Amino acid sequence: MSKFLIPVDGSVHMSAVFRYLSSEFLKNTNIQVELIYIRPRVSRYITRFLSQKNKLTWFKEQASLAYGLSSRHLESAGIPFQINHPNGVHVQDVSQIAKSLDCSQIVVCRPAHGSLVHLFEKTSTDELIGQGDMPVVIVSREYKSLFERWGIPFIGAGLAASLLTAVID
Repeated sequence: MSKFLIPVDGSVHMSAVFRYLSSEFLKNTNIQVELIYIRPRVSRYITRFLSQKNKLTWFKEQASLAYGLSSRHLESAGIPFQINHPNGVHVQDVSQIAKSLDCSQIVVCRPAHGSLVHLFEKTSTDELIGQGDMPVVIVSREYKSLFERWGIPFIGAGLAASLLTAVID
């Protein structure tokens, strides 16, 4: 039996992961999906104004929303799944949890930004890959916004042109 660990966050682009799992389920019906909620990073500036109880309550509410959305997708496709760690975990613990659950791979979705954006952006996907303990399958979101497709390259070209004119003068 193949086991997939899916870190869920409740975002819209998780639908790409569920399409990937549906295609895998059509190939092999002997799979099990383990869902886990990754807690978002919260600034220390914000957390110093919150009690530990309020912070954990917020994490639990966010986790239940993310699990609800994910479980609806998996139930509609008929894919067996199990929810682990109902309050969520930190991204550093995901690889160890995948090993303890005997998962064969971790499947995540990465927004379809350009490589320039990923160069400067630190994401939980990058942290999972950096751990290097488990195979990580990255499913890319199928669309880019208009700004991601045209805005970032034009800004980069404009900066390069102005830098070039400054160097030439």
